[in-house]
Amino acid sequence: MRKRKNRVLIGLFFVILAAGIPALAARVLRTPEAQAQKPMETEPFIQLFRKAKMEQKHEKETASPEKQEDSRMFEPVGEDYFADALFIGDSRTVGLSEYGGLTEADYFANIGMSVFNLSEAVEAIPDIGKVTLRELLAYRQYGKIYLMLGINEIGYPFDELTTQYGEVVGQLREAQPDAILYVCANLHVAASRSETDGIYNNTNINRLNEMIASYADGESIFYIDVNEQFDDAQGNLAEEYTYDASHVLGKYYRMWGEWLCTKAIRK
Repeated sequence: MRKRKNRVLIGLFFVILAAGIPALAARVLRTPEAQAQKPMETEPFIQLFRKAKMEQKHEKETASPEKQEDSRMFEPVGEDYFADALFIGDSRTVGLSEYGGLTEADYFANIGMSVFNLSEAVEAIPDIGKVTLRELLAYRQYGKIYLMLGINEIGYPFDELTTQYGEVVGQLREAQPDAILYVCANLHVAASRSETDGIYNNTNINRLNEMIASYADGESIFYIDVNEQFDDAQGNLAEEYTYDASHVLGKYYRMWGEWLCTKAIRK
């Protein structure tokens, strides 16, 4: 009887022990020490890779023009650099063609040129004759194109101007994919005009130039701003450089041409 009773007690002990182990284990696993040892859940590798690529794309898209230009530094060049250059622009570009000293370049410009009438314009090009811009770009291959437009159309709704400017940039890239494209800031006006003109003022010009700068990618499209050459301390066209508060005097276009020689990109 005693042996049988002992066997019953031993069996009962093991039953209690078996029932208590899971509860004890659960309590242990809930302790901070056990949780600290539990492996952290991680994103699958492919998700991490895709996330990193998206972040890199976002950084590139949102980088400022100044940051983007750091990958290709400007360097000084001689006037022969412009032998395969085309300047597209308005009255400021006309002045540059007449007095800037960059005589080997081609100029597709007139005083009323804008991104809205550019496709219909017809200009005389030496050794070619009168052509549209489309005809010119199909006939002659350029190494550099300078786009210097915006001031004549600054009174248009800004969204329309932005869209049309972008279309011009796209057309130039499509027609001449191997050319370096310089998108150029518009020259400021003097304080005497900026402070009294509701449209042609430097607040609007700065907004326009910021839009133009946004098209620079630091690879094939570069933004250059001649205002660093002609501005006064307040960011207006310095009065000593102008005769009408909007254009530089003829003798200062040579300075403009020399400045362009310091803002060159070589492939």
